[in-house]
Amino acid sequence: MAFVLGDESRLGSMRDRWAAEASQEDMRDRWAAEASQEDAAMERRDRSRSRERDDGMDELCNAMDYCYPDMPELVAASDDESDGGDALDAMEPCVGVPAGAVLSYYVYAAVADPEAHAAWQRATGAALGLRGRVVVAGEGVNGTLSGATDACDAYAAAVEAALGAAVDVKRSPLAAGARPPFPDLYVKVGGEIVSTGLGAAVRASSETSAPHADAASFRAKLSAPDAADKLLVLDVRNGFEYDVGHFTNAERAPIRTMHEWTRYVDREDVVGRARGKEVLMYCTGGVRCEKASAYLRSKGVEAVHQLDGGIHRFLERYPDGGGVWKGRNFLFDAREADAYDAPPAPTAVGVCTDCAKPWGAHAARNICSVCETLCLVCPACSSSRREHYCSDHADLRGAYCHFLDACDAGALEDQARGLAAALEAPAAKTSVNRRRSLRKQLDRVRARLGALAGGAAVYAGPPRCRSCGQVHCDGCWGFWKACAES
Repeated sequence: MAFVLGDESRLGSMRDRWAAEASQEDMRDRWAAEASQEDAAMERRDRSRSRERDDGMDELCNAMDYCYPDMPELVAASDDESDGGDALDAMEPCVGVPAGAVLSYYVYAAVADPEAHAAWQRATGAALGLRGRVVVAGEGVNGTLSGATDACDAYAAAVEAALGAAVDVKRSPLAAGARPPFPDLYVKVGGEIVSTGLGAAVRASSETSAPHADAASFRAKLSAPDAADKLLVLDVRNGFEYDVGHFTNAERAPIRTMHEWTRYVDREDVVGRARGKEVLMYCTGGVRCEKASAYLRSKGVEAVHQLDGGIHRFLERYPDGGGVWKGRNFLFDAREADAYDAPPAPTAVGVCTDCAKPWGAHAARNICSVCETLCLVCPACSSSRREHYCSDHADLRGAYCHFLDACDAGALEDQARGLAAALEAPAAKTSVNRRRSLRKQLDRVRARLGALAGGAAVYAGPPRCRSCGQVHCDGCWGFWKACAES
């Protein structure tokens, strides 16, 4: 229904109707009481959780807070403590790189002075012209960097010397002229090298973490005729990573952060379902499985193995997937954007969340209108639709829209009805965060209706970036931030 500026009779009726609804005392009193209780509950939870949005990304060292925009409150809240990180701004322009490498590593080894080691990381990385992400904690170091091949080799040797421990470094080639995977060099100091929220309660070590299974033995276990009956295969990554590639019979965890993984284990009775079975675990490079397997073992699950070197090492050994891997290995850096721009892969295991056609790559511009989680969206739908929804918020499609200034009065009224219905749905009844977010969105919709009534125009321009709101930005979610241009 198109909205025509100057239709004063319709605007007056609309304004009166919303004013009447807003004045209903029983609804206002009930919502005020709920809001007071929920605000108190959120404050208690915020104090008890540590950095909820750190994503446990072994490839990217949990530096998401640095470049990830604030999430709406439908996503679990986090505190706003400083992450102790520093980005080095004086990087060379983003004009393509010489042939080089991307290296990733993690090491659990005591770091006596994390701040001093972080300063060393910044100085060493800058001197070698490296870009990337490094997390330093008292328990160890986790890093992913890119640069010239000889610089990467020198850095790897220097890290081993500085830590006094062997470091298993994974390397991927970087073609000459490719866009840099990272916009800059960023080093942060944290409480953990993978943000699990477990802290010192669960430590990763050769004694506590599950034994490693190399690629060949992992493949053999998955290929066994009775594998489906005897194995419980756990993907320790986020749901949107699983959606573009995973192992046969692996269980998809509906999580957006590593913080959520332990709650998923407890909620879905993973420990109970593991009885009488062998548990196989995997992640991108291995670091998430170290803590995750230690958590399972602390719960009494002993028959656990983790894939040594993660998916990265497995695909080095079996580039075609070895008959047990399907799809692609998701990458959080600019290489994922390159995959999106490439021709569609015939082996795609995911489907577009908008049209349900096969699709297997993410783009920074395709994020959920509600929680900003990556959504699998094909290029056709990406170019024709302003709003997208992840599986957790598919029920809010059409009701919860980010770009309200592009909606006419009829669309906004439909959204208001949809949001009111969502507030009464079971999902909202059991979630403080969801109710609070839905109420705030309903307030935004009503405010926009008021603006239209006051003469505001409907935006009819080109699509804008969900993260930064700029027309010229093709998406800057996470580490797909643009680096400096020449």
